[in-house]
Amino acid sequence: MTKVYIFDVQNAFTFFKAGQFVTTGGWIHKNIVNQGDYEFMVVISGCIYLTIDGIEYAVKKHECILIPPYTRHFGYKGADKNSTHYWMHFFPSGPVSFSQVQESISLKNERNYHKICIPQYFQLNEFEKIVILSKQLLDSANDLYNSLLTSNFAITSIAIELSNQYSKQLSSQKNKVPTKFELITQWIRIHSHEHLTVQTIAEEFQLTPTYLGQLFKKYKGISTIQYINQKKIAQAAELLITTDKTIKEISMELGFSSEKYFMKVFKLTNKLTPTEFRNSFPKTYLNNHSVDPSFPKPKQMMT
Repeated sequence: MTKVYIFDVQNAFTFFKAGQFVTTGGWIHKNIVNQGDYEFMVVISGCIYLTIDGIEYAVKKHECILIPPYTRHFGYKGADKNSTHYWMHFFPSGPVSFSQVQESISLKNERNYHKICIPQYFQLNEFEKIVILSKQLLDSANDLYNSLLTSNFAITSIAIELSNQYSKQLSSQKNKVPTKFELITQWIRIHSHEHLTVQTIAEEFQLTPTYLGQLFKKYKGISTIQYINQKKIAQAAELLITTDKTIKEISMELGFSSEKYFMKVFKLTNKLTPTEFRNSFPKTYLNNHSVDPSFPKPKQMMT
């Protein structure tokens, strides 16, 4: 049974430190115990291998793991080649309690609006949202003109988004979305780099375009083509802020008919051009196995 942490977010968390870790492979997390701070680790690519409180985890691409304080953790084998992950430390704003998966569902009501549930380890279904929020956090944390308050709210926003994604997963399991529809959405995600049309998808699953559209309206609240573009633009946003690929390369990689059409859809979705979006995330603290800095605790946590 997955352990679930319950945080109170009526007040913002206190940000401690964060960065993006890049390794060429073979890196092993050092043996350490966090002194009062919690840590999110979100894997962008590759796989990292951690032992936390005696349990081994292979944290793969687009997965998140939460490391609690005063808990010994270390790498049990070298990370895969070209593994990259975000690491984010924070202090909660109130007492933290625990639950199990099924019990955490009951927390979603008006009385507990300020409580969020985050499992120790889970897959992120909307990874691109976490990438954008993480980049915003790293940008604020490395901007000398930003106050700590900005970073406090940024790390709290990440925690809330993680909780939202977890809640959606529980809700989906509870409401039993048809298996065939889940297969359709997974197929679109896997093939999102191709030039997709409603007709192509309908033929793949032996459905009529009209019925396919009805399924998307019922279970996603949007049309089929809107869902296709949503997935493509989310991947584009991730590529814009995690790679140096040109806008033309990204539009081609994601199967858009032209660079011009890609830019149009991107701006309609994000209210920014791809270039404006990329330039809004200039500051990221990068480290690797040879650069492992020490950070002082925030002043308010020293009392």
